[in-house]
Amino acid sequence: MRLIEERDAALDGLLALVRERGDGEFTETTNRQMFHLIRRVASIDTARRGWNFHKLSQDEIAWLRQQGVAT
Repeated sequence: MRLIEERDAALDGLLALVRERGDGEFTETTNRQMFHLIRRVASIDTARRGWNFHKLSQDEIAWLRQQGVAT
C-alpha cells in the first residue's frame, strides 16, 4: 500500500509541475524534476510487478527526451 501512495504522490507532483508551467517553457530544473518523478513512478510500478528495476532503459530515456521531458 505504501508504494501506491508514493506513486500517487509522485504523479501528483508531476501534474503540479505541468500545470504550473502551463503553455510556458520548461526550464532545465523543471525537466529534471519531471524526469525524477517519472522515473520514480516507473520504479514503483515495476517494483509492484516484482521486477528488479533500478533505471530506465535507453529507449525510454530517448523517448522522454523526444517529448521534451528529459534533457
